[in-house]
Amino acid sequence: MVSSPYKMKIKPIIYTTSKDLEWVKEECEKAIPVMETSPYVQVEEFTVLYLDPKKVVPVTYIDSEGVRKIAFGWFETYLSDTAKLMGFNMVGYHFSKEERNNWDLDENFNGMYWTDSNDSYEFWVCADKGEWSPINRSDLPQFYRILLHEVAHGFTHFSKRREELISKYKLDKYKDDYYRLPTHYFDYVKRDIEAIFPEISFEQWSLKKYLRSLLEQLLEMLLLKKAAQKETEEDY
Repeated sequence: MVSSPYKMKIKPIIYTTSKDLEWVKEECEKAIPVMETSPYVQVEEFTVLYLDPKKVVPVTYIDSEGVRKIAFGWFETYLSDTAKLMGFNMVGYHFSKEERNNWDLDENFNGMYWTDSNDSYEFWVCADKGEWSPINRSDLPQFYRILLHEVAHGFTHFSKRREELISKYKLDKYKDDYYRLPTHYFDYVKRDIEAIFPEISFEQWSLKKYLRSLLEQLLEMLLLKKAAQKETEEDY
């Protein structure tokens, strides 16, 4: 197979309600080498910005199952759109359990990744400083694990490898769609969310980008050649 020089380059930003930005940044920085175990992925340093939870309150709604969630429209308008203008293509929103309670969000949800048709990774994480994941899942800090969990959803989406992993690990055997997702299998069944990243290769994405660049170069050469021929004909 042709080797491609292109990598999925990720420029991440995390908006947080925590005033301890160093703690959040440290947890994010620990995630970078894990994320980069995915072939053809390059991650820049995380930017972390504080959002006052008393001044910035997310719009929420109740879905068809009676669960209150953060509205994606609000997230995109007030967080993602601004981040994209600054060149970020991964946008996260972190808040504490206290904020989750204040906003009346479902306590069973510690994070969410939005899968849509745009070209950005968008998610939220709920975790407190010093909080560890439940013992029945892993021995990782809660923020770190949930961050990797949501990013993994994005990686399986953008790499187009989700169905491949479902087949490889025979996840069709699960009747509940919840456990058919590779991210949930690695996090809740294998209890090793870090282990999913080497399984998610962006090679196909990289090769397509490489071939597209070659076609664009070829088209440019053909247009230049056509223009040169036209000039020659006009000279005669």
